[in-house]
Amino acid sequence: MLRPIGAFASAALVLVCLASCSQPDTSLESAPPGSQLIQRVGALDLSDFHLAYTGHVESGILLQRRTPVTFSGAGSVALGQPLKAQLEETTAQCESGCQTELVVVGEDRYRRNLGDVSWWVDHGTPVDSYLWTRILPSRLAKANSARVVGQATVNGDPAWIIEGTDELGYPFLIWLRKSDSYPLRYESTPNQKTNFLDIQITLDHFNTGVTVTPPRQDQLSPELWGTSYGRERSIPLDGGGVTVHNPIFDCDGGEFVDDSRPDTYPVLVPFTYSAGGSSLAVDPRVWKVYDDSRQPYSPQMIGSAAKLQAQSLPAAGTSSGSLCFLIPWTQNQVTLIGNLASGLVSVYLGGLRRPDQTGTASPTG
Repeated sequence: MLRPIGAFASAALVLVCLASCSQPDTSLESAPPGSQLIQRVGALDLSDFHLAYTGHVESGILLQRRTPVTFSGAGSVALGQPLKAQLEETTAQCESGCQTELVVVGEDRYRRNLGDVSWWVDHGTPVDSYLWTRILPSRLAKANSARVVGQATVNGDPAWIIEGTDELGYPFLIWLRKSDSYPLRYESTPNQKTNFLDIQITLDHFNTGVTVTPPRQDQLSPELWGTSYGRERSIPLDGGGVTVHNPIFDCDGGEFVDDSRPDTYPVLVPFTYSAGGSSLAVDPRVWKVYDDSRQPYSPQMIGSAAKLQAQSLPAAGTSSGSLCFLIPWTQNQVTLIGNLASGLVSVYLGGLRRPDQTGTASPTG
């Protein structure tokens, strides 16, 4: 039997009675079999909908501190191959609540904190890992032991209330609109050894023509632009290669952080160009540094470290030099972008941690 949750506690108690009281409920005599209603959901002409959800998960399991965390979200879902969704989600893990924007395109998950400029993308995120996907018709059609246990009105629409278990064995209640079997409400409380405690989902605004498009590449965090390379790794060029070395936080090339400037800190990027069997053009102008808000910074001709010079290296020749960039202290995630003839390349540089209590800042690496 389901454990009552939140605003549905009174409704769940009524369902308990409907299922077990000695007096038969003649109002359900006209109800189609629950299994038949669930199968109808899988065959719906449903293309898109709006949903809202709220629930709880347990965090800190690995540390043996199981703390319930509230999460909620809302947005639009477009069914198809691949599944697409655009959502805003809030969790109570942060003191003021973490608010995140999400764009789901199949197994690609684009995300950013609400108010941020740049998006991050996680590839290979299983669609079933989102708890709200339990309402998807393709998943509901796999339910077992479905039976009608009541009826109700949801936003003015008469609905059958069906009890069942999903393909993972979790019990649920679902409200299906009588007129067309569209799902209107869903709630589940596994009550098992899992970090999933409960979820409630509501659906409305069906088949409105929702379209979901992923962020453009230039809207992503600069770390994701073009082809990503690690520091101390050769980047292939037409005629040779270039290696970006670990950054130095003093444009004189010293070992200590230069924190003499009140508003900016220096990032000195050393390069080594190596020609192959033919000459290699070296052009410092192709390099810029971008912070996480996609603000560009051009090299500054300051400091005594040897500068990277424009030149043509002969076959088998090498040349080293550095470029110095001044980055605001408010930014500590910086990426070097090279606009090469073969396309964009990115090298994550890190930045500086904020100064500690002694006033000393150290590289993030």
